[in-house]
Amino acid sequence: MSPIVSVYYKEKDYFGVDYVMNKSLKMMIVVSLIFVAVLCIYPQILLMLFTVKNLD
Repeated sequence: MSPIVSVYYKEKDYFGVDYVMNKSLKMMIVVSLIFVAVLCIYPQILLMLFTVKNLD
């Protein structure tokens, strides 16, 4: 989304900049909350990512 914001800013379309920034922020918050909820419900996923297995 950042290339779009820079184009809008260069064209002095501040309404477009605000729209894209608000849309991006809302999308980031929703995706982050879903990610946190999944990790809280299924913590095994997070543990599986950081598990070190011995290569004996």
